Amino acid sequence: MKRKNVMNKTRSCCVWLVCVTFAIVLCSPVFADAPRGFIGDTGTGWDTTSKVQAWASGNLYGRDPINTVNGTGISEDGLIHNTGVFPPSWGGYGGMWMDNGTPAAYPYIRGNTQWIRFDLDKVHNLSQMWIWNWNDASYPQQGMKRVRIIVSNTDTEAGYLAGDASPVFDGIIPMAPGGGVSAFVVDFGGREARYILMYIPTEAGTDHNWSGGTLAEDGLSEVRFYPYNASRHFIGDTGSGWDTSSAVTAYPASNHAAYLNGAHTVDGSGINDEGLAHTSVAGNFMWLSAEAPADYHPYVDAHSYYVTYAFDHAYSIDEMWIWNYNEAGASYHATGAGMKQIRVLASLTDNEAGWIYANAHPVFEGILPEAPGTDDHLVDLKIDFGGIEAAYVLITSAVGSNKNWCNPGDAYESRNGLSEIRFYRNPADCTEAKEWGLKATSDLNGDCRVNFADFAEFAQDWMQCMNPQDANCL
Repeated sequence: MKRKNVMNKTRSCCVWLVCVTFAIVLCSPVFADAPRGFIGDTGTGWDTTSKVQAWASGNLYGRDPINTVNGTGISEDGLIHNTGVFPPSWGGYGGMWMDNGTPAAYPYIRGNTQWIRFDLDKVHNLSQMWIWNWNDASYPQQGMKRVRIIVSNTDTEAGYLAGDASPVFDGIIPMAPGGGVSAFVVDFGGREARYILMYIPTEAGTDHNWSGGTLAEDGLSEVRFYPYNASRHFIGDTGSGWDTSSAVTAYPASNHAAYLNGAHTVDGSGINDEGLAHTSVAGNFMWLSAEAPADYHPYVDAHSYYVTYAFDHAYSIDEMWIWNYNEAGASYHATGAGMKQIRVLASLTDNEAGWIYANAHPVFEGILPEAPGTDDHLVDLKIDFGGIEAAYVLITSAVGSNKNWCNPGDAYESRNGLSEIRFYRNPADCTEAKEWGLKATSDLNGDCRVNFADFAEFAQDWMQCMNPQDANCL
């Protein structure tokens, strides 16, 4: 009886161990090269100087700020900054930047402070900033410690003061070990910026670096910026750019002119490189309707201007992104033409029965926010379709004053407009889901389900090999 209990406990322990081991194997991270697509990426190496430039409060013995963006000292996989022997190819005494220990006031930031500024060549939506701190094997404590990171779209006082009022980061950067060091990652959350200023606030005191006040200089090894790109896998995605017209056709109720026709809402015109922001230039980049009388959809009552979007075939739709009419023109309230009270319908067929049913079951009915009329116009509304199958989507505005954002007497009071529309879809099948990288780590048999069939895959060879010297043992 006692032997039986021991055996039962042994079996229980083995089952528990198998489960724990299974969980550990499935949850263990897989290390790969650093992601590409960073600002200044040329396709090889980690030098970003094709797009990114750096200036600083000073430099010491050739440790120039440009060394922080030229990839010197970065490992082949782009993840680690190395220190120790500094080959001549690194340039500038070790391929890192260090100031001269004398605080210098940045023009728009109060007080003397050490700083480094980066220019990204143009405005980007930013996802992350990777920072490798000063990594000298002898004096790693000279790395920056208490820092503030602010952003601006313009190299102006107003831009930096606005950025300083809402810093991206205000805190401590870890000290490097003086050996191979990984990046400290700052999340930008999609913030727009061309200029990034990283400085030590005056209140940091002796915490300007990790020496506790014994050393005056501050430095960095490397910095890298990743853009915040809109996701792909939208209907009409060709793999590059944001034009969806290969699979989406727009049929508006009317067009104000050829250069403001409905096709511009699906051709990606006016969208920035990251696929997130729309220009404020209207001509050839947006749609604007003709004036009243309102054009009613034949099967949808109590609504006014509309655009029908026809797909090349039916899709399971995830989201609809809408950029409202964004023409710059404050003097005549151009953005007032944007749709306001809207209804969004989805149908498998473009006929009366399909639209009558869709009208009784709208995907969305509510307010579409007014666009800002600036070049940093981000998406105004994301509508969750929840996987609805559709070959046609209709967006239509209300009758009366709620059809747009105009005030009585505004120039565009009798018009409606939109800047851009994008439809995101779900994968068509399990194969495509895996191609998109959606396969769960624990889906061992690749059937897009995680269940005991996957556990069986894992367990079937459990403990078959007991020889640790056998190269075939896993």
